[in-house]
Amino acid sequence: MMCLVESVRQQKYHMELYFDEGVVQTLCRDAYSVEFGARNLQRVIQQSVEVPLTQLLVDAQTHDKSRIRCCLQSGKIAVTAE
Repeated sequence: MMCLVESVRQQKYHMELYFDEGVVQTLCRDAYSVEFGARNLQRVIQQSVEVPLTQLLVDAQTHDKSRIRCCLQSGKIAVTAE
């Protein structure tokens, strides 16, 4: 799913998408459960990365930016344009 999002975003918006290591760890931690393993990973990625990324692009906050960074701010995933 992330590969598809990255491919479409890069072709259409000509931007690079970066993930800080803490984001990857947070996604894995939030998506894992003892009962279901990592089945929840896609939903967590959608809620934590794809929805905020889409909102950022729709709000046109990226028109003069070339990089989007996913990082941790106060323990939560934040998507920002740089």
